[in-house]
Amino acid sequence: MIEILKKKQPKIILGLLVFSLVGTFILTRIFAASASVSLESNVSSVSKNQTFDVKVNASAGDTPVAIAQAYIKFDPSKVQYVSFDSSRSPLNTDSPEFKIGDGYVNIGRFQTPPGPYPSGNFEVATITFKALAESGTIDLTLEKAGQFDKTSLVSAEDASNIVSATNSITIAISPETNPPPGPMSVEASLLTDKDIIKEGDIVRVEYVIQSGDNDISIAKGHISFNPDQLEYVSTDYTNSSFSATLSTEEQSGNGFVSIARYTLESPYPKGAVNVGAVNLRAITDNAVSTISIDEAKSQVYVVNQASNITELATINGQNTTVNINTPNTNPYEPVCEDTSANNTGDPLPCTYDPEPVCEDVSANNTGNPLPCTYDPEPVCEDTSANNTGDPLPCTYDPDDPPPIVVPVNPGGGTTQPQVPRGTTVVPQAPSTTSTGQKVTNTDYYLNGQYRGSSTGIDDPVRINTENLEPGTYEITAKSTAEDGSTEESAQQFKVKDDAILVKYRLPIVLAVSSILAVIIGVILKTIFTSTVPFYRTLK
Repeated sequence: MIEILKKKQPKIILGLLVFSLVGTFILTRIFAASASVSLESNVSSVSKNQTFDVKVNASAGDTPVAIAQAYIKFDPSKVQYVSFDSSRSPLNTDSPEFKIGDGYVNIGRFQTPPGPYPSGNFEVATITFKALAESGTIDLTLEKAGQFDKTSLVSAEDASNIVSATNSITIAISPETNPPPGPMSVEASLLTDKDIIKEGDIVRVEYVIQSGDNDISIAKGHISFNPDQLEYVSTDYTNSSFSATLSTEEQSGNGFVSIARYTLESPYPKGAVNVGAVNLRAITDNAVSTISIDEAKSQVYVVNQASNITELATINGQNTTVNINTPNTNPYEPVCEDTSANNTGDPLPCTYDPEPVCEDVSANNTGNPLPCTYDPEPVCEDTSANNTGDPLPCTYDPDDPPPIVVPVNPGGGTTQPQVPRGTTVVPQAPSTTSTGQKVTNTDYYLNGQYRGSSTGIDDPVRINTENLEPGTYEITAKSTAEDGSTEESAQQFKVKDDAILVKYRLPIVLAVSSILAVIIGVILKTIFTSTVPFYRTLK
């Protein structure tokens, strides 16, 4: 028996060698073809209308892949395809086989020659879906059928489909849950009674909350401002929507003031809720001053209508600004070359030349008593308008009509006085406010430009219309009462294009008459001297 085996040993060894080689080849092909395409999601449950992402992953082992394709089936009544993102795929081109159908989506990528072709584990694409159902489950399945028409990984070596495994995933649909309501939010704003003030003026700032239909029980406002530009004067709750003051929360300091009001029982204020007002005084000039709400230090409590419990609301504050300007003390440009005098006919302040124009102190209001040739008869009747003693051009004439007084009443008026260009307009605001307070000072503006202040009828502001173009102008009066309150009124007037010419009519008539007399005299003399010799000849 042993001898027989010895004789057959070479054949047995050869057979074992062949079997080993064939087995190795078969196992190599098996492991080489052990590739898969799988789905992966980072969520296990979603609610209706929620979107979620699903990754398509490939596992190719050592085989280089030229094409990757995923055919995903789903129930279209429960989920719908939204989009896909292949930016992280090592395959560089989207497949032309991309399709979306009723209950499926087919996406793919491929690598253009000559590669490089990816192998191992990589992402093909990320697909976004949207849940449609309110409950149940969403099943996403990779379908592998045929050689290339469904899910596949195509080898770059022999163009074979090496996919041997796919998977499915299930995502639960949970009923929608409403998150607990967040804190109520209200809008807060600051309203000023004027946009432009000058140094020493007081601006009233109201703190107003917009709560909509929500009842407000307590409101505190922390108002900040620049202490180098404004200073706190007083607090005013006259127009407050609340019934009581929370005095323990009231404070004022360097650059801030806090106001606080409350109402303990229904009816609570709502809608546009006026908390209160503060009065601030300008202590500088030429500045744009910001007044702001400190949201962190301000509080608003809203009454929950269902539970009747007060809840703290968040505040969205809106800031405001006020312009502090230096008033123009010389709003008119002098019509004469001599800037030391203002010969517009209005006794307004003028910027005087430090060099005296006249050497006589009686004619020179710079106060320099130097000798001078002085004409005792001024060119203008109003010596405050022409005090140089020189016959310079002047727009004032004693024959000019008296100034036109334009009443400026609260609320304005519909009647528009008409004045000829060159007429002096004197605005006149009421001596008391609408509440009966005595007015101590009134600032006048022409089309928004400051034109002067007045303390009453004996201290008028005059506006000359000589340099105004024909048209409609508005005078605004901003009156300040004894109690610090302010009131604004306005009135329009029209400047007509018929300048005053009375003072020129008589000289023109006389001049024309004189010229005509001279011409007639010359004609008569010519006729007489030429016709007499001829007459004598005839005789």
